[in-house]
Amino acid sequence: MGTIYIKELRGYFKSIFGWLYLAVYTFFCSLFFVVYNLYGGSPYLSQTLANNFPFPTCVFTILLFSLPLLTMRLIAEEKRAKTDQLLLTAPIRVSSIIFGKFLSLITMLAVSSLVILVGLLIMTFYGDVPLAESFLSLLALFLFGCMFAAIGMFFSSLTDYIFVAILLTYGAYLLLILLPSILKIPSNKVCTAIGNAIDLIIPFEKLLSGIINGKDIIYIISVTAVFLILTIRIFGKTSLQ
Repeated sequence: MGTIYIKELRGYFKSIFGWLYLAVYTFFCSLFFVVYNLYGGSPYLSQTLANNFPFPTCVFTILLFSLPLLTMRLIAEEKRAKTDQLLLTAPIRVSSIIFGKFLSLITMLAVSSLVILVGLLIMTFYGDVPLAESFLSLLALFLFGCMFAAIGMFFSSLTDYIFVAILLTYGAYLLLILLPSILKIPSNKVCTAIGNAIDLIIPFEKLLSGIINGKDIIYIISVTAVFLILTIRIFGKTSLQ
């Protein structure tokens, strides 16, 4: 798994998509920090990360649109180049391959989020900053990124073409965000209950408001694990066909 992790991490810095992701994400992180925290005079990092999320401008929204730049090539490119069969014949488990790729993905997420920590450090020079709430907001952002990265990996495993993978991922992201709200429109208890059950945004909104609930953490980890398991199954089957 370690070899796969290092290989994929190096691949990001050799690919234009890795640098494009870092450029887009860090630029908008810095921009929103300046607008909401410095010019706006707000000490709350949650405003930068999720100002009326998911549609108005905020870091969460930018992460949604930039993550597919990383996930689209993870497996689709392996299948297109036929290197997936080399991986599967190597003395390594399919799960180790997927987890190695996933760890490299969330490492890129962590690296790109360092600019937010720099912004937090800057705010401490200007006054009192609620550090506990700020770190909880960063945890919410990281967990959000992990979950949607796993979803992106799954859709990358469904095709041999990276641009098909990115279109599928964008479509899935929009559907997962919009569908719960659509289901809640009718005054129907069943539809509302289903909408709340599949709403991936609610747990993050609670974390950003300072509410730590074990069920929400388990829900996020469970969704991430489900998509990783699905990716393992799909990658193992389609690559051997």
